[in-house]
Amino acid sequence: MDNKTWGPYLSDRQWGTVREDYSAGGDAWQYTTHDMARSKAWRWGEEGIGGISDDFQYLCFAPAFWNGADSIIKERYFGLTNAEGNHGEDVKELYYFLDNLPDHSYMKMLYKYPQNAFPYAELLRVNGERNRLDAEYEILDTGIFDENAYFDIFIEYAKADDGDILINITAFNRYSESATLHFLPTVWFRNRWAFHPEIPKPTMNLNNGVLELYQQDLGNYFLHLDYNGADWLFTENETNYHKLYGGEKSQNANITSSSLLQESSMSISTPEIDARINAQRRNLDALLQRFTEAHPEVAGAKRLIKELEEVKRKEVQELRKTAMAFPASSST
Repeated sequence: MDNKTWGPYLSDRQWGTVREDYSAGGDAWQYTTHDMARSKAWRWGEEGIGGISDDFQYLCFAPAFWNGADSIIKERYFGLTNAEGNHGEDVKELYYFLDNLPDHSYMKMLYKYPQNAFPYAELLRVNGERNRLDAEYEILDTGIFDENAYFDIFIEYAKADDGDILINITAFNRYSESATLHFLPTVWFRNRWAFHPEIPKPTMNLNNGVLELYQQDLGNYFLHLDYNGADWLFTENETNYHKLYGGEKSQNANITSSSLLQESSMSISTPEIDARINAQRRNLDALLQRFTEAHPEVAGAKRLIKELEEVKRKEVQELRKTAMAFPASSST
């Protein structure tokens, strides 16, 4: 088996990127935010803290944590968008990648998780008050790590072979007093079925304390926990349209009547393809100032634009198909 099938391919951040931007105006930063991310099923990739996935990111694993003080589970890094940071986008966390062999047969990282409530609002407010001439307000400036009130969490992966991976997660309390840390090892499938209904939905089944996973391209995988008292929690990896967009729940599926079309006010946006098309059109304009229509470079540029426009047409068609599969109903 190819020893690079599994690796650190899980994104550090999927929210606020052009990869998931379906806004009418191409405003990726505002279209998906950190606050929305826990209620959103991504289309093109997934995100997590120190996570791994197969090289097509069909199946993902990442740890999540809760210190008992935060209002949300810590399952992704927090950062500022381009508009929120006085120097642009910036992650506001402490984490360190410590080791990774070329074939990913051994990987190790360190994440520092505060024991008190994470200062989400403070980081947003203070950075928003500063201008580009001011220093950035970093997480260490908040005092959240004062007196060593945090956990050092080491995340390690070691492969017996590419399909047999040992996951070892060790937490050290750096504070002088005892503290509680809830640990949630999380495995999930990237949601492809919502966008391509013809794709069979993967399955998970708990059998005698072993989680059995099946996906048609990967086959069977099994998750074993070296802990007998674990509580298993299951949820669907679906967008919570009611929470994010006020949509009503569909009567015949575990999704809401809101669709990708409704998310973008009935407008379809393909920013990455549009950018490539616009770049090629500018290139074509420059070529036509030097050559005639019959020149091979002009013909090649026209051919590429036509191919990109066909890709865009199919992309929009797929989005509309998905949207029309779940017709809209009135919102309350």
